[in-house]
Amino acid sequence: MNDFLTFLGNYERPINHGLYYGLAAIGLSLTVRYLKTPDFTTLGSIVLGGVVGTFIFLELASHPIIASIVGCVGGFSVGVLLGIVTHFLKHMVRIPLAYAGILTYFASMSAAYFIAPDGYLELDRRTKTIFTYMTGPESMIVAMAIIVTASWLLHREFKRKNGKLIIAMTSSEAFLKLRHPCPAKTTRLILTICNGLVGLCGALFAIRDSDAPIKGGNEMTFLLVSLGSIYVFEFISSLFLKISDASLDTSENPISILNKPAVNHLIRLVCGKFSSKNDESKGIFVAACGYATCCVLLQLLFTGVSFIAWLPAHFEYAATVAVIVIVLSCGTRFRSKC
Repeated sequence: MNDFLTFLGNYERPINHGLYYGLAAIGLSLTVRYLKTPDFTTLGSIVLGGVVGTFIFLELASHPIIASIVGCVGGFSVGVLLGIVTHFLKHMVRIPLAYAGILTYFASMSAAYFIAPDGYLELDRRTKTIFTYMTGPESMIVAMAIIVTASWLLHREFKRKNGKLIIAMTSSEAFLKLRHPCPAKTTRLILTICNGLVGLCGALFAIRDSDAPIKGGNEMTFLLVSLGSIYVFEFISSLFLKISDASLDTSENPISILNKPAVNHLIRLVCGKFSSKNDESKGIFVAACGYATCCVLLQLLFTGVSFIAWLPAHFEYAATVAVIVIVLSCGTRFRSKC
């Protein structure tokens, strides 16, 4: 037990960062899975969410707990607003989603510089926030509670009519044009939820770390870790599907224990729960928690390896983009094989 607490103490910062990225990955996964492409608006949502959250906190700094909560709500609201802007550009101006997201990202950068002309907002290190009253494990518990709550709310939403419409977005283009009752409204819902969660992530980052930089912030690391976690979990879920399918073919199964009905049923039950290929409402909670868990593992991996720490500063973004391309290509290959 003491060794575990020591581990949490030594890696408190990367674990917390991984949990926050996990919250953002839950939102980003909605666009990846149901709009079939990442939404680049999220790059602006995490930055502007942090700036707005910090700005609101500075205005209410005399009440640190209230200021922290209102700042997080402000970050979430800004993300929702950016999602609405991207939806407007896509469906009213007829700009493709990728380009609409990039345009909204640049617009959000302008808004961030309008709020913080110096390029960053910073809290006095003596300023108390809600995180000041928490030790390392307590802050992790709060972050996990936020993730579980967001996952549960998605689980509830997917049981309702809007959730069924979101699931239907995985259908073919012909179905969406001819049979889907309201693809534009559903796209707006996906974009607002996605960017709202990412904006909340940005506000949590900024308030916890007491600063909100506009340049050189968390946006590139967020994209790397969040997209990486999505593809890692999709690959793991595909493996679960293969194991489940293999357990059905008991005649050619070389492992005798898998031929037992009880073991076979248990394998199928576990694989069905952990597989994100099953787009029923009951699977979204496990999928969302899975993305968050993979984010923590990737963040710990990147922290331990420090894979770009030895590079000159002007190569940092180039290295990040290269790793993103590798993660995306490998994830696509794994999914196609599985």
